[in-house]
Amino acid sequence: MKKSEVKVAVEHMRYSKEFEAEVWDRCSKYTWGYATPRVPYLLGYFMFEGERIPFDKDFVGRNELIIHALIEKIQLDKVNRQRK
Repeated sequence: MKKSEVKVAVEHMRYSKEFEAEVWDRCSKYTWGYATPRVPYLLGYFMFEGERIPFDKDFVGRNELIIHALIEKIQLDKVNRQRK
C-alpha cells in the first residue's frame, strides 16, 4: 500500500486532507518491517486492526478493493467515535 494510492482513493471519495492523514497514520502502523504498510488478505477479506473486512467489490484492482474498503471502515470508526 502506497501513500499516493491512499491519497487518490481519499480524493476520489471526496474526503478531507485531514481524513487522508488519519487514514495514512492508521495504515502506516502496520509495516511489519517493510518500508510501506502491508495488509494481509485472503479469499476476499483482509485483516486490519484485528478485524476481518471484506473487499469493496465496486473496484477491479486488488489494491483498490482493499484501500476503498479500508477507508470506509476508518470512516465508520470515526462516525461511531463521534456518536459516543
